[in-house]
Amino acid sequence: PAPTRIHPLSIPYALPLSFISTFRVVSLCCYLHSFVLLSDIFLSYSSLDRPQALALGEQLTNAGFSVWIDQSGIEGAARWSGEIAKAIEGCKAMIILLSTSAIESHNVTKEITVASELKKHILPIDLEKVYLTRDFLYHLPGLHRVAHTDHEAIIRALTKLGIASGKEE
Repeated sequence: PAPTRIHPLSIPYALPLSFISTFRVVSLCCYLHSFVLLSDIFLSYSSLDRPQALALGEQLTNAGFSVWIDQSGIEGAARWSGEIAKAIEGCKAMIILLSTSAIESHNVTKEITVASELKKHILPIDLEKVYLTRDFLYHLPGLHRVAHTDHEAIIRALTKLGIASGKEE
């Protein structure tokens, strides 16, 4: 029998083997190719803030959230800019780690611009108190900024944005 046509975003994260066996493997692989690496949260940060970004990414992952961070989200031989754009397109929300170096980063500015254009939820998290430049003011008007040390507030904010952790309470 011919395989049933489904939209890739309707595929759950973990498919039972009985479900997979009803499809031709080639067709399913084509559907899953662009789906597998997508995460609910895109983490934007300056490379100078990598230790804090990795720590937050690990905390959120341990709490059951799916997090995309460039440290682990880009496969070898992939086009860097295309993978970043794909990850932003596929996420439900962007967390931006705000610091002096993030405000000065051309890449962080591009990432927040893309997320804003795609109407993604943006959660600004302060690594330090910074004055927002025009590029950031335009995209973050009226958004409450959360301190990076307030893990519970970050979880509450993500939940308010409709992003559920994969862990059962």
